[in-house]
Amino acid sequence: MTSERLVALLRREVLNAGPNAELPTIRDVAHAIGKDCPIGTVQRAYAMLEDEGLVVNRGQRGRWTAANLPTIRLQPAIALLRDAIQQLCESGYSEQDLTNAWREARQGKSS
Repeated sequence: MTSERLVALLRREVLNAGPNAELPTIRDVAHAIGKDCPIGTVQRAYAMLEDEGLVVNRGQRGRWTAANLPTIRLQPAIALLRDAIQQLCESGYSEQDLTNAWREARQGKSS
């Protein structure tokens, strides 16, 4: 298994675990995956998730999910919404138009 594939798998697990959740040890992850997963691959995968800010290495206490995980998890959605709002405003929609559209969308209505 490649580090990138393992990162995708672990990222899903981290996001599902929620903030401040203890994660399995490197050895436990490698053992669970089997022969196709050397310890070095798990180390690299956890390091990538640490670089992304999703995982915190607490030394002897192990690795944990980040405390601000919900905020991090929403970043892609926030970016998409920000872009959509900007495009709609540039197209002439007012803040009130967007607020009304949001309410209708949340209620399952269409204009």
